[in-house]
Amino acid sequence: CNICKKGFFTPQFLQSHVQRRHPEDHEIQLQSDRDMKSKIDILKTEISGLKEMNVQLQQNLQLKTAQEKRLESEREQLKAEEKVRFERIQADSAQSQAQLLLKLEQQLKKQLSGAGS
Repeated sequence: CNICKKGFFTPQFLQSHVQRRHPEDHEIQLQSDRDMKSKIDILKTEISGLKEMNVQLQQNLQLKTAQEKRLESEREQLKAEEKVRFERIQADSAQSQAQLLLKLEQQLKKQLSGAGS
């Protein structure tokens, strides 16, 4: 016994002794045990809530990652489309410049042949 320092063979004998010989200390021990159980229950509830929050955060993270991948894919697709469009505009511009140059050359030849006659 922690109070009177007697020894007992089994925990049951010790508990019985404490209840009979030290009832006030036994009641304090019971209250302490109840308080401890209450604290444990509160901690279990908090742990459960934190686990749920963790699951939600993981789901949100997965969703965000999926959205980022989708947006990156769309960005790459738009980038490729703009590159094709730019190349088409460049080709059209080069073709227009070539046609304009050809017209200018033809006009110059007309002017030179008209001036030479």
